[in-house]
Amino acid sequence: MKIIGKVILACIALTLAFYTVSFTTYIVGSIKTQKALSTLKNPADVALACRAAIQSLGTNEYAFFQGNDPTLPAQLLKLKPRFVLVQTTSLRAEFHGGFDHYGLEFRPKSPEQPDGAWVLNYYTESPQRKQLYELQ
Repeated sequence: MKIIGKVILACIALTLAFYTVSFTTYIVGSIKTQKALSTLKNPADVALACRAAIQSLGTNEYAFFQGNDPTLPAQLLKLKPRFVLVQTTSLRAEFHGGFDHYGLEFRPKSPEQPDGAWVLNYYTESPQRKQLYELQ
C-alpha cells in the first residue's frame, strides 16, 4: 500500500509540474506576441495587406479565415494570427481569445467617412486602442 501511495503522489507531482511548465510557457509566449504586435516594425506593410484583403472580398460582405490560410496576404500570414475576420468595413486579426483577446484591427479612421483615412490599431480587452499606422 505504501508503494501505491508513493506512485500516486509521484503522478500527481509530475502532472502539476507538467501543467505549471505548460501554463508558464503559454503565458510567456502570449506576452511576447503582445509586445511584438504593439510595436510592429512594418505597420505600413501590414496596413496595405489588410487593405488588400478587404479589397479581395469582391461582392461578399465578409469572410472568415483561419490564421494559416494561404489565401491571406503574406504580411498577415507572417504574424500567425488565430483567425482573421475580413469585412467590407474592417479587418480584425485575433491572436488570442477566451478571457484575453488581443490583436490588430484595420478600419476607417472615421466611420462616417469610409473613403478617407484608415487606421491600423493594436487592441486588447481594454477599450483603448493603440494606433500603429494611418493609411490615406
